[in-house]
Amino acid sequence: MLNSKHLQRVRRLIKLTLLHALKVTGLFSICRWGTRSGLRILCYHGTTDHADLVKPKLFMQARTFEQRMRFLKKRGFPIVPLDLAFEGLGNGTLPKHATVITIDDGSQGTYRYALPILEELGIPATLYVTTSHLGMDIANIETLMEYAMRGSSAATLELPDLPKAIAGPWDLKNERALNQALEALVSYSESLEPAGRAALARTVVERLGLDWHAFEARKMFYMMDEGQIRAFAAAGMDIQLHTHHHRRQYQDEATFKDDIAENRHALSALVPGPFHHFSYPYGSYASRQFPWLEAADVKSATTCKSYFNYADTPRYELGRFLDGEDVSQIEFEAELSGVLEVLRRLRIA
Repeated sequence: MLNSKHLQRVRRLIKLTLLHALKVTGLFSICRWGTRSGLRILCYHGTTDHADLVKPKLFMQARTFEQRMRFLKKRGFPIVPLDLAFEGLGNGTLPKHATVITIDDGSQGTYRYALPILEELGIPATLYVTTSHLGMDIANIETLMEYAMRGSSAATLELPDLPKAIAGPWDLKNERALNQALEALVSYSESLEPAGRAALARTVVERLGLDWHAFEARKMFYMMDEGQIRAFAAAGMDIQLHTHHHRRQYQDEATFKDDIAENRHALSALVPGPFHHFSYPYGSYASRQFPWLEAADVKSATTCKSYFNYADTPRYELGRFLDGEDVSQIEFEAELSGVLEVLRRLRIA
């Protein structure tokens, strides 16, 4: 009997084999023509030079990112700024196969590795920036702790010297328990000063048997500072909204709008704007938020749901393909060519 992991590998192998076969038959070209009016929006997060990637959707190797960008240029996908693409959706002026590059969060890796590639190739991109970290030289605690918990070989996490609510033991081999541990730790960290949050992260990392100094040296979990955000914009890139606190859930209108207002205010102190486009943190959203966005003077919002965008696509529910280190080149080509879009419409992909 195949276990779930082996079954997933078999299914993936079948999928990749099928995609290669479809490419050879010319179906990629046919689907590209058939979906030519669809706006493709790509989503990226952090970029790194390290290969040991625990979170492949969150950290893409720089060489993979460069390969993607060069493919788009070589294959003639017009890469347009988000604002122009949004206008083109409404007035029918989009070029065929129009593509938008978006990057969420604003990690230092994006500045160090992705920006030089974008500049070299002359590719415009939109960076959705969260801002609560500005002025604090500390790592993104949530990302760091999740990376440590998933990357460690430890089966459990115990923090006996900390409050009972987060002390554990937490079963790290159980996905639900791991997520509960992360949620509890993040919630507790929000009550701490920056130094306290850093100390908490260090405690978690070391209790998992990992090297805190190695985590610090890699700078994978640090966000752009004010100067780097300014430099990103000065390079011709677009800076847009991603909330101030980057919460998983926003249950009420006042909290949601206040967080966007804080985000806009922080960004306006760094770059000119305007700030009319938004990306949902974690891709989490509800339709009740659409009028909240309109009231906050937001024109568009992107999700992490994979589909092409057309004139009738809801403007606060724009689709994006979440690219990552776990996406093979043939899968990326299948997405951009429209093969996966067609399969989704047929409910196959």
